[in-house]
Amino acid sequence: MANLTNIPENFYVLEYSPGSKIMAMSDVVVCHGGNGTIYQAMSKGVPIVGIPTLHDQEFNMDRVEDLGIGIHLSEIKFKPSHLIDAVKAILTQKSYQEEALRYKQILTEYNGPQKGAQLINSFIN
Repeated sequence: MANLTNIPENFYVLEYSPGSKIMAMSDVVVCHGGNGTIYQAMSKGVPIVGIPTLHDQEFNMDRVEDLGIGIHLSEIKFKPSHLIDAVKAILTQKSYQEEALRYKQILTEYNGPQKGAQLINSFIN
């Protein structure tokens, strides 16, 4: 692990930590908008602030914003104040949390691994 200095007291630096456990402890997730992180956040009912750097992440964050579970920030026009404002909005506007929890409930009604196995099996047979 890199030798990091000047780490704020409210930061944790780890070599590895399971995303699902981090999400369960989080009030908001800041990420690049990748599929895995978005799915983990949604499955735990955590709103998202995304700063995508690739096209698929852009599309993902557009959808997150359309669903009302997060805020899509532009990498090109990004300023630190945008991140601060987005996190404050997520934490103060109840609609983000409410929608994130609603989608968490929707996801609990699906058994992704089982459904995936069924679909693969149906294509094979």
